[in-house]
Amino acid sequence: MATVLIAGLTTWGISSVGFALDFAYKAQKIQLVADATALIASESAVGLIAGFGCESAEAFAGEFDLALDTCRIVGFGAKVSLSQTHLLYELSAAASASPE
Repeated sequence: MATVLIAGLTTWGISSVGFALDFAYKAQKIQLVADATALIASESAVGLIAGFGCESAEAFAGEFDLALDTCRIVGFGAKVSLSQTHLLYELSAAASASPE
């Protein structure tokens, strides 16, 4: 009986750690993509890369199954926010980029 209890607690503990690590990985990935998305929007606004700022940003975010919630081009700078639902949680990240 004690062996079954210990095995169950060990399995639960390993699953909890695995879930926490996966959640942290997803959050970090979303922030990195948000940073890159802001750079793409800003560089499109400046003219360093082809395309329109927010449209290019939305296409890039879509490649990672992320939703572009907001995109603002102010001068040559850009501010974006992305989100994704992971299991029961909504993960989001925001970033800004400017050539100055």
